[in-house]
Amino acid sequence: MTKAKARRSLDLIKKLEGLPSLDLRYVDTDFPEIKEPMTKLIRLARFMDTHIITSDINRIQQASIEGVRIINIHMLSNALKPITQAGESITIKIQRYGKEARQGVGYLEDGTMVVVNGGAEFIGETVKAYVLSVKHTSSGRMIFCNAAEEGCLMSEHDFPSSPQDLEAHKNFLAL
Repeated sequence: MTKAKARRSLDLIKKLEGLPSLDLRYVDTDFPEIKEPMTKLIRLARFMDTHIITSDINRIQQASIEGVRIINIHMLSNALKPITQAGESITIKIQRYGKEARQGVGYLEDGTMVVVNGGAEFIGETVKAYVLSVKHTSSGRMIFCNAAEEGCLMSEHDFPSSPQDLEAHKNFLAL
C-alpha cells in the first residue's frame, strides 16, 4: 500500500513539473538525527520558511505546534467548489438509485453528490433538476434536488422563493 501511494505521488509530481507557472524545486536536505518522515518534512518547511500542502489530516496539529502553516488539500478543494443555491437549476446525469424510493444519484464534475427526487426513472439519462438544499459534510457537500419533468414539476419561474412558498410545496422536498 505504501508503494502504491508513493507511485501515485511520483506521478502527480511529474504532472506538476509540467506546469511552467509552478516554481517546483527539489531539495536534498536531510536531518539524519530525525527518524520520523513527517517530522523531517516539518523541520524542512521551517528551515526553508515555506508551507506544507497535505491530504493527511492527522499531521496538521503536529505541524501547527512547530509554527509551520499547513494547507489541507481537501479543505482547499471544498472551498474552491462553485456555490449552488436553492432554486437554481442544474443539469445532471443520473447514474444510480438513491437510498429512498424514486431517488436518483448523479455527480457534478467536481465529485459533488447530487440526490435527485424523482430521478430513479432517469438512470443513464441527463436531466434538468432544481436545487432544494445543499448539505455540507466533513467529506464535502451533497446537493438535494427535484427532477424537472416536462409539465409535472414546477418550472424555474414557479420555484418557491420564500419559506412560506416552500411550505406550500413541501411534498417536493427531501426531508
